[in-house]
Amino acid sequence: MKTAHIYSPGYALLAGLLLTASTGARAVDNNLHFYGNLLSKSCTLVVDGANLAEIHFPTVSNRDLMVAGQSAHLPVVFKLKDCKGPA
Repeated sequence: MKTAHIYSPGYALLAGLLLTASTGARAVDNNLHFYGNLLSKSCTLVVDGANLAEIHFPTVSNRDLMVAGQSAHLPVVFKLKDCKGPA
């Protein structure tokens, strides 16, 4: 019996990225990892018109910290292009 699931992996990825971006970050190298299987390409992520490779956050000095170990919130905007809906 074949079961059909109708969802877009791109939207799930975007939701995960936005959720991750809204949570507090710790000063640890390589502390953000994504795991899973890409079933089909649904969207391409772009940043400022260029293909997404990395997002670099600025250096934060200790006097800019709101609370020990926490910096002010920095907005991250993800743009999507070439999105394809479910077939």
